[in-house]
Amino acid sequence: MTEATNTNTQRYPATEQEVFDKVWNHFVVNHGKQSRMQSPNGSTKCLYRGMDGAKCAVGLFIPDEDYRDWYDADGSMDVANLKDRLYECGLANNLVELREFLDANFDLLQALQAAHDDDFSHIEGSLRAVAEDNNLKVPS
Repeated sequence: MTEATNTNTQRYPATEQEVFDKVWNHFVVNHGKQSRMQSPNGSTKCLYRGMDGAKCAVGLFIPDEDYRDWYDADGSMDVANLKDRLYECGLANNLVELREFLDANFDLLQALQAAHDDDFSHIEGSLRAVAEDNNLKVPS
């Protein structure tokens, strides 16, 4: 009998702890830049992909070959909206994997996106709170 394999573990982290660790390492350890853009009306919005290779907490998990400009075209493109748009599109298999990853980690990704978007100057403290709320360990 052949054991079924989960292809998502090859492209995406397998556990919530691995998801958290990647975000922590990117923003806290490696001092990754916040992915933001100023709109013509002067407001700012976060982007999955920003200038000079900047990525948001969720954008870190979107492989470059899977990124589409429309992910950032709508200022309300939070994790829920992105997931819904991917379902509407009936996309290729690699984007099905992205949808499955978003589904499997939805609550955590929303919390990580909020930590990135809300007050980036306190990203370390915000991520520590996400870890505590989700019973995750902060990497040492």
